[in-house]
Amino acid sequence: MSVIEQARQFLARGAWEAARPLLERAVRAAPKDADAAFLLARTLQMLREREPAAYQARRCVELRPGDPGVRIAAAELLQAVGKPADAERLLREGIERFAGVASMRSGLINALRGQGRVGEAGDAALAAAAMFERDALLAIIAAGALGESLRSREAAALVRRAVSLAPADHRILRAAATMLLYSDDATDAELASLHG
Repeated sequence: MSVIEQARQFLARGAWEAARPLLERAVRAAPKDADAAFLLARTLQMLREREPAAYQARRCVELRPGDPGVRIAAAELLQAVGKPADAERLLREGIERFAGVASMRSGLINALRGQGRVGEAGDAALAAAAMFERDALLAIIAAGALGESLRSREAAALVRRAVSLAPADHRILRAAATMLLYSDDATDAELASLHG
């Protein structure tokens, strides 16, 4: 069994401390292995070691600059360890390189929200929702940002769009039910249908 496989077994049980030395050894043995670096970053995050986790997350992007999924995962990790400005930078660079990836825009909206820049997040949300009209998850994330920036009518419109695009997605429906509680024009029947 490889060191990574052993570490994954510990990680599956939430044994972060036991996985850490194995992953550190794997990263030293294969410094260009982005998967090992990301597992180490996630482990360090769970151990609340913010700076080392952020360092490993950035390394993952350096190791796989052409992989939008790695960039998004690294940005999410940076956001989780309290580095929303670093996440924003990664995502803005990613948007330039991978313009057609909707989750880059969702991540940027969340990074801006994480910095308390709700007006900018709302603007980014409107732009993203216009660009990716058929993406329900992006619509619901954008709606949240618009609600925070006190654009309730635009937020409600995006909530309704998300529900129409994904009427059976329980994540969307739960978020929509909560968000529409704060909408002035939501009807009792509409709210009941989301809870039904």
